[in-house]
Amino acid sequence: MLAALAVLLFLANRNSFLWPLAVAQDESLRVVQVGIASLQGQYASKQHYVVAAAMLAAVPTVLVFLLGQRWLVASLKTTGLR
Repeated sequence: MLAALAVLLFLANRNSFLWPLAVAQDESLRVVQVGIASLQGQYASKQHYVVAAAMLAAVPTVLVFLLGQRWLVASLKTTGLR
């Protein structure tokens, strides 16, 4: 159950956007999602860069989910879903 909680917490914290945007003033401290948002301009953006960065940012999340999938499913099965 703790492994499933760890996977879910990792997924939730990995996708945080608003708090790092408000706190991190230095560009080297920004998280990936804030960096992807900075690639978009007000009037124009290069969508191929945004999509490529989003695909690279999704890789660790997918890997953590695939590695913790067994515990996540086992935890969901024990919750009493019928």
